[in-house]
Amino acid sequence: MHPKLFSPFGFDVYSYGFMLMLGFILAIYVTTKRARLAGIKPEFITDLAIWAIILGVIGARIAYILEWKSPADQLPFNGGWQVFDIFDGNLSAIGAVLGLLLLVAAFLLHNRFGRSRIVFKDENGVKAGRAIAAILIALIMTLLCARAWSLFITGHYTGGNGQSPAVVANGIKYNLEYFAIRSGGLTFYGGFIPATLALLLITWLRRYNTFRVADIIAPSVMLGLAFGRIGCFLNGCCWGKVCDTGFFSNFTVRFPEHSNPYRAQGLELTNAKASLAVIPTQMLESFFAFALFLFLSWYAGRKRRNGEVLALAAGIYAAGRFLIEFLRADHVPKWFGLSFSQNISMAVFVVAAAFFFFLRSRKAPEDAGQENAGK
Repeated sequence: MHPKLFSPFGFDVYSYGFMLMLGFILAIYVTTKRARLAGIKPEFITDLAIWAIILGVIGARIAYILEWKSPADQLPFNGGWQVFDIFDGNLSAIGAVLGLLLLVAAFLLHNRFGRSRIVFKDENGVKAGRAIAAILIALIMTLLCARAWSLFITGHYTGGNGQSPAVVANGIKYNLEYFAIRSGGLTFYGGFIPATLALLLITWLRRYNTFRVADIIAPSVMLGLAFGRIGCFLNGCCWGKVCDTGFFSNFTVRFPEHSNPYRAQGLELTNAKASLAVIPTQMLESFFAFALFLFLSWYAGRKRRNGEVLALAAGIYAAGRFLIEFLRADHVPKWFGLSFSQNISMAVFVVAAAFFFFLRSRKAPEDAGQENAGK
């Protein structure tokens, strides 16, 4: 277990964040290569990946907080909402002006170098929709920059030594635990839903075949997940149950003292130097995700219709995740005596299986198994 890989120039690089970033990079690389072979512009895949990553990470963090935030103050999220309370007076005029200038610069650069110009008025008059959208974006940008400047430029950072990260600005202390994702705290299904919505919307706007693009992306998602779970193992989260006998006892690991499994097992008041032997569910899911990546890559050339690879990816992963959850010890039952992810897995499996058999039941096109060039 190595939560921190190294600290160049005093900046801590966490193993979880590093492996997550490595997984993203490899997934994008593989996807762009396959997109080029299918006649799809790699730039489109890159744009899609950026939006999917941003929305996916935000959704994954929100889902994690909703899943684990408990009553009372048992988790360090208590009071974290205050960082979003812009009515407490901590706004900077300098930050607001800077945000507005950045937005204007982005607009000018887009109109100078972009593929198409953004215009708010033409021969038919003012485009009300675009004008209103621009005003809303400008308002949001100025508020974000005004808040960020006040907290993170004029404020000072506190934390470390096991304490939750925080920033103090004008005498007010803000808990930043909501944003501390470098050291873990993302739920896969929470990121999957907004990332999928981004895929559907952007492919529709760009007039690509949505399911065809999804089939190209789906295997790479599993590749990225495989590296992400290695990060979980190095970070010491998502650990498995204690196991002394049976098949999995041959592959158990012990995490060092003060790790998450160590504290969860109540060993901090003992002289134990490591946790009890637990099942490395992180690595188990990593191997499963990598095997699924290889299978989906093989099946992609044998599918009958667009959407089959996506359906298989969602269905097989949901089934595997459902079973692996029985071996994990870091969650509590939510509904029907099952964990949050198990309940989501059941729904995903049903939808994916129904969609797959629907596609297979339709008459195969004459160019089955082949990818058309272009869109």
